[in-house]
Amino acid sequence: MNWSLFWTGLSAVATAIGASGTIIGLFYINKQLKNIKDNQEANAIQTIADSERDLWKIVMDDSEMIDLTAHHLDLGQAKIGTAPVKPRSILNLILFIRQYEAIYYQYKKNMIPEEIWKQWKDSMGHTFSDPRIVAILYHTRIGFNSKFRDFVKTEILPNINSLTD
Repeated sequence: MNWSLFWTGLSAVATAIGASGTIIGLFYINKQLKNIKDNQEANAIQTIADSERDLWKIVMDDSEMIDLTAHHLDLGQAKIGTAPVKPRSILNLILFIRQYEAIYYQYKKNMIPEEIWKQWKDSMGHTFSDPRIVAILYHTRIGFNSKFRDFVKTEILPNINSLTD
């Protein structure tokens, strides 16, 4: 037996196993880095949602702030359909829709399990089945993210009957 050839072959096999381990390790590290990034983004989304909720509480607890915000958002003569609506009600609806938007992004970052997400989608279907509320989503001067608006347009509105049955 040629021991030199044997050890060369064994060395080649060990090198291949080592290289495979390195490649698998790099894939694992990449996955872990992606998970860390997703968790950081999810935490940022939650922090922003919490901060926005706190800011809206400040506005909603002060009638002068309600008037100033309504004026800034051009809600002074606000109507839902043909009925005039108090600015406080419109601002509450905006806040309500904002919370749906935060929940949508939490789902997108895998923070909400699928079975709970289905319940939220059902809730959104009930809410957005009223075209007056959809009008607030699309026509208020406060900016809802286009990805969320597109989600409502493509996944919620076409399925309202199936969601609410």
